[in-house]
Amino acid sequence: MAHENLNSFVERFEKLAEQATAGLSDEVKAQKLLDEFLLKLDPELAFLVRQTEPDTYTKALDVARKNEVFLKLKNIDTAKARIAPIQTSLSFENLDIDELARQVAENLRTDEGDSETNFEDQRDCYDDDQFDHNFDDEHRDNRQSYDNSNAHYDSRVCCYCGTPGHLVRNCHQRILQEEHEEDLEDEFEDQSGFDEDQFGYNDGQDDEQNYGNSDVPFDNRICYYCGKQGHVLRYCYQRKMQEEEDNMQQGYDDYHQVNAVNTRSTREEILKLKLQNESLKRQNRDLALFGKPF
Repeated sequence: MAHENLNSFVERFEKLAEQATAGLSDEVKAQKLLDEFLLKLDPELAFLVRQTEPDTYTKALDVARKNEVFLKLKNIDTAKARIAPIQTSLSFENLDIDELARQVAENLRTDEGDSETNFEDQRDCYDDDQFDHNFDDEHRDNRQSYDNSNAHYDSRVCCYCGTPGHLVRNCHQRILQEEHEEDLEDEFEDQSGFDEDQFGYNDGQDDEQNYGNSDVPFDNRICYYCGKQGHVLRYCYQRKMQEEEDNMQQGYDDYHQVNAVNTRSTREEILKLKLQNESLKRQNRDLALFGKPF
């Protein structure tokens, strides 16, 4: 009956015992009932019952009911039950078991209610609006601290844009320029070629126009390839387009050059075959006229 209520166990045990002892005498039935009860009872509870040496099933059941309450009190937290530790002796004089059990159950229910109330109060402390407000305040303080941290850079001059107040690694203009150059490089890689539609419109024209009219601030550097301001040779859009076109033209020339070599070789082979055929014809004619030479 481990972890089973004693009343449920007794009810089930008595039904089975009544069926098992049917037809036996009352004396044998009483002894069998006591022996089987102590055998099937919870080991810890049965140990306490055996110490009292009951001689009947009724006495054993009464001792078991009293000790069950003490075992429950022993297994719970006395601080949580809000009762003083009690002495688990076998003296039950003037002890109201039902009143003691009712008091423990009431204290446990009260403690559970307080726990739920505390949990609701803690959850209210993390309300979504309040959490968002605290989060915004924290980040606002971080931004203010970051702005104030640049105060000691006022005497330094950026080597990239020439503006005092920051260094090259924190230069906003340099960061924008690098991001813009990366975007141009991505556009170049995604472009499929120089295909024109039926109206002769080239997609590269829009790219070049947008590149020239971009609102992103450029530096004062000038490209050595196209002579335009705002980028360097490495990221020159016209240079990349020209290199792509040169590669396509080189591939076209290589293809036709190979075909030309193949054509010349074929003509030479045909000429050799014709000469061989003429030689064989002369030999056959000589054999027909003069016979095989000795």
